[in-house]
Amino acid sequence: MEPTTVATTITPELLPIIGAGFSIILSIIGTSYATATSAKGVKNSKPGYELKSMIGLVFSGMLAIYGLIIAVFLANKANYCNSLVSGMGGLVGGLSCGVACMFAGYAVGKVNEDGLCESSNFKTVILCNVYAEALGLYGLIVALILSSM
Repeated sequence: MEPTTVATTITPELLPIIGAGFSIILSIIGTSYATATSAKGVKNSKPGYELKSMIGLVFSGMLAIYGLIIAVFLANKANYCNSLVSGMGGLVGGLSCGVACMFAGYAVGKVNEDGLCESSNFKTVILCNVYAEALGLYGLIVALILSSM
């Protein structure tokens, strides 16, 4: 099959739907890793610090919400997508949000893996979680910019 026939058989409406799928799947992979390792950190935390150790679970759940927001946005975009460039913007936007949320989930999981939320380093753990979560937020912003083209 020649490349020109493949490019003409891809409809622009399909590309944002594929991007929405990538956004959901990859962000859920990151969220599940972060949730599993943060739960392990809660289990390994010292008595009395279990509630502070659960902050990683909150941060990991937000990553799934980022992927869901982009997926809903891209699914609605598929209704009025009329050019291949607009469709590719949706595909790349979904990929960017999904990949950013996946790596943000890896970072959140690694920060909370050992359950080190004692009072001496709680501020450091919160700051590391915020910076790790910012990766997913940047992916959300990039995805919104790319998919609005």
